[in-house]
Amino acid sequence: MTATISANGFLEIPAIFREADAIQPGQRWEIERIGKGAYQLRVAADEAKPKRRLVDVLLDCPVKGWLAEPDRSELTTLAPPALFAE
Repeated sequence: MTATISANGFLEIPAIFREADAIQPGQRWEIERIGKGAYQLRVAADEAKPKRRLVDVLLDCPVKGWLAEPDRSELTTLAPPALFAE
Protein backbone atom coordinates (compact mmCIF):
# COMPACT_ATOMS: atom_id res chain seq x y z
CA MET A 1 0.00 0.00 0.00
CA THR A 2 1.31 3.47 -0.75
CA ALA A 3 0.91 6.85 0.90
CA THR A 4 1.84 10.35 -0.22
CA ILE A 5 3.73 13.00 1.74
CA SER A 6 1.81 16.29 1.75
CA ALA A 7 3.35 19.69 0.97
CA ASN A 8 3.53 20.26 4.74
CA GLY A 9 5.48 17.03 5.26
CA PHE A 10 2.59 15.01 6.67
CA LEU A 11 2.25 11.31 5.98
CA GLU A 12 -1.24 9.87 6.13
CA ILE A 13 -1.45 6.31 7.38
CA PRO A 14 -4.11 4.46 5.35
CA ALA A 15 -7.46 3.99 7.10
CA ILE A 16 -7.25 0.20 7.01
CA PHE A 17 -4.09 0.35 9.18
CA ARG A 18 -5.47 3.06 11.50
CA GLU A 19 -8.59 0.98 12.17
CA ALA A 20 -6.70 -2.30 12.63
CA ASP A 21 -4.30 -0.77 15.17
CA ALA A 22 -6.76 1.69 16.80
CA ILE A 23 -4.58 4.68 15.87
CA GLN A 24 -6.09 7.92 17.18
CA PRO A 25 -5.50 11.54 16.07
CA GLY A 26 -2.77 13.19 18.14
CA GLN A 27 -1.13 9.87 19.04
CA ARG A 28 2.67 10.14 19.31
CA TRP A 29 4.98 7.96 17.20
CA GLU A 30 8.70 7.28 17.02
CA ILE A 31 10.34 7.26 13.57
CA GLU A 32 13.60 5.39 13.04
CA ARG A 33 15.66 5.60 9.86
CA ILE A 34 16.87 2.09 9.16
CA GLY A 35 18.47 2.79 5.80
CA LYS A 36 18.33 5.05 2.76
CA GLY A 37 14.64 5.44 1.99
CA ALA A 38 13.62 2.95 4.69
CA TYR A 39 11.93 4.00 7.93
CA GLN A 40 10.25 2.23 10.81
CA LEU A 41 7.31 3.66 12.76
CA ARG A 42 6.28 2.55 16.21
CA VAL A 43 4.01 3.94 18.90
CA ALA A 44 5.98 6.15 21.32
CA ALA A 45 6.80 4.49 24.63
CA ASP A 46 4.56 6.87 26.57
CA GLU A 47 1.66 6.08 24.19
CA ALA A 48 2.05 2.29 24.18
CA LYS A 49 -0.49 1.71 26.92
CA PRO A 50 -3.88 3.30 26.27
CA LYS A 51 -4.85 5.82 28.92
CA ARG A 52 -7.81 4.71 31.00
CA ARG A 53 -10.54 7.06 32.09
CA LEU A 54 -11.40 7.20 35.80
CA VAL A 55 -14.91 5.94 35.11
CA ASP A 56 -13.47 2.84 33.40
CA VAL A 57 -11.24 2.14 36.42
CA LEU A 58 -14.19 2.48 38.79
CA LEU A 59 -16.39 0.24 36.63
CA ASP A 60 -13.68 -2.45 36.68
CA CYS A 61 -13.70 -2.51 40.49
CA PRO A 62 -13.95 -6.17 41.62
CA VAL A 63 -16.20 -5.27 44.55
CA LYS A 64 -19.68 -4.56 43.23
CA GLY A 65 -22.32 -2.63 45.14
CA TRP A 66 -19.90 -0.83 47.46
CA LEU A 67 -21.47 2.54 46.71
CA ALA A 68 -24.77 2.88 48.55
CA GLU A 69 -27.35 5.55 47.83
CA PRO A 70 -27.47 8.03 50.77
CA ASP A 71 -30.55 8.28 52.94
CA ARG A 72 -32.21 11.40 51.53
CA SER A 73 -34.10 12.14 54.76
CA GLU A 74 -30.82 13.14 56.44
CA LEU A 75 -29.81 15.62 53.77
CA THR A 76 -30.45 19.32 54.20
CA THR A 77 -32.15 21.49 51.64
CA LEU A 78 -30.34 24.03 49.53
CA ALA A 79 -32.72 26.82 50.59
CA PRO A 80 -30.97 29.65 52.49
CA PRO A 81 -31.94 30.01 56.16
CA ALA A 82 -34.44 32.70 57.09
CA LEU A 83 -32.55 35.64 58.56
CA PHE A 84 -35.52 37.46 60.05
CA ALA A 85 -38.59 35.93 61.60
CA GLU A 86 -41.81 37.37 60.26
